Amino acid sequence: METNTSPGNPAPCAPTGVAVVVLAAGNSTRMVSKTPKALHHVGGIPIVKRVIEAGLANHPDTLVVVVNKQLRSLPESLGMVGQFDVVEQATANGTGGALQCALPMVEGCEWIVSLLGDNPLLAGDMIADLIAHARETRAKVGILTAKIPRAEYGRIAHDDAGNIVSIVEWGADDQTAYPRDEVTEINSGIMVVHAAWAKDALRKLTPHKAKSPDKPDELYLTDLIELAVEEYEGGDWPVTNVRADGHVAVGVNSRIQQAEADMHVRERVRDRLMKKSGVTMIGPDTIFVDEQVTIGQDRKSVV
Repeated sequence: METNTSPGNPAPCAPTGVAVVVLAAGNSTRMVSKTPKALHHVGGIPIVKRVIEAGLANHPDTLVVVVNKQLRSLPESLGMVGQFDVVEQATANGTGGALQCALPMVEGCEWIVSLLGDNPLLAGDMIADLIAHARETRAKVGILTAKIPRAEYGRIAHDDAGNIVSIVEWGADDQTAYPRDEVTEINSGIMVVHAAWAKDALRKLTPHKAKSPDKPDELYLTDLIELAVEEYEGGDWPVTNVRADGHVAVGVNSRIQQAEADMHVRERVRDRLMKKSGVTMIGPDTIFVDEQVTIGQDRKSVV
């Protein structure tokens, strides 16, 4: 049974409102850590806090984080009590199951934005663009995509007219027809769905066999795309996308990916300090500054 473990009731949604749901219930064994992946840092800030702040930047009617039992006290852990609600996904049955857990918490909203709790390079303006585009095109599903080389992510598949029809998961491709060493348009994992449609569509998802026999079968949120296409009866195409910079696709499932994301953040911080704050950096690649740090004009940073 999934239970709301938040210290209060979620804020009510306006009929045209937006709810943000952050999916952070996964257990990543590849981190090889006793600390939940969501609480590991990138640029000096917990990974999941970066995602939550990107969602809050759009002033949603409500923001809900789907957690596992280790993260029930996430608002307290992040020092963000009152800024979001949490709901526990007691059975780890995939991203589709995670969003189902959150539905009672986002009742009444017109749009639901689903964010992955391990995408630390996500920015608020990317989410805003995706919401605006979904509204403009009246799509049932909007996804944030990116083009990257050597893509070990779900590939965006199009029909002859260029419409998005599905996401082909890594490993399911014919590598001769779609060699992944070339630049590929991929799914970032960030999605916005029309809430009324999604509520019904989530119940229609077919479980995928778990890779491990000791784990439950999983519902894939990405299957909503094929479902929307199957139901298409004319008019506006039901699936749309906004393309972002390739860095947004960097998800953290291992220490190596954490280091890669951290490198991007700290490069951005150094650029900001040099360009906008007038900080001199001798050998900037050797200088590591947390994102929340400020340095005064004409100060020199060296190692």
